[in-house]
Amino acid sequence: MMSNSNTSNKLKIFIIVCVVVFLTGLAATLTGLALHGWKDLDRLPGGWHLGDWNIQEGSGNTDTYTLSGNDAKFDAMDLNLSFCEVEFTQGDEYKVELTYDTKMDRPDVSIENGTLIITTSDEHFISGEENGFTMIVEITVPEGTIVTDAELTMDACQVDISGLDAKNLDLNMDIGELIIDGVTFDTAKFNINLCEATIKISGEKEDYDYDIVNGLGSLTLEGTDVENASTETNAPNYYELDADLSDVTITYQ
Repeated sequence: MMSNSNTSNKLKIFIIVCVVVFLTGLAATLTGLALHGWKDLDRLPGGWHLGDWNIQEGSGNTDTYTLSGNDAKFDAMDLNLSFCEVEFTQGDEYKVELTYDTKMDRPDVSIENGTLIITTSDEHFISGEENGFTMIVEITVPEGTIVTDAELTMDACQVDISGLDAKNLDLNMDIGELIIDGVTFDTAKFNINLCEATIKISGEKEDYDYDIVNGLGSLTLEGTDVENASTETNAPNYYELDADLSDVTITYQ
């Protein structure tokens, strides 16, 4: 006769497997929505609620809000964004440009004590088109600018921060696609869940110490598959990476 202990253990394993399968399916669905458009979502009546997200069909028309020059100058950033495309570039001047659906409130934008703050509301509108997000956030800094602190929280976004150089970078991202091509930093923390991330770091591998923790998913460091890895060589730069249910590739250039 099977013991109660064995039965309990098997039940726990069964429950864990069911939860993993459910979360994997949910992750695939949400990632598909975030990365490949919202073609069929407008067929749902009213709004679609998932946690704190309240998603409505957009009007199809957009407004643009722009800050430029000295009005857009900042030394640090604190961004809390969801359901949008985000791009950082380097140009001739400071510039912040938001494109958003006319049905939605414009994201809150302010510069306080030298910190650029942008926050989206709880309601998010989608266009119903095959590709792309209704809201686009474009941030430009003069070439050679190094931001002191960049705190970025992104949910269900497509993010390209290739034009961002920061002394201290703290990026938290759930669901979406992350592209970093040539970023520089003194210290960085990457917390990535349900994401596809390509990270190219400026400099040589020997310039960086790191602490990497990889949960479910895949992570490749300079062509080598890794799970948990760390170095302590007193290198001048340091980063932490905590990834789960994500496909991450890290290289140096």
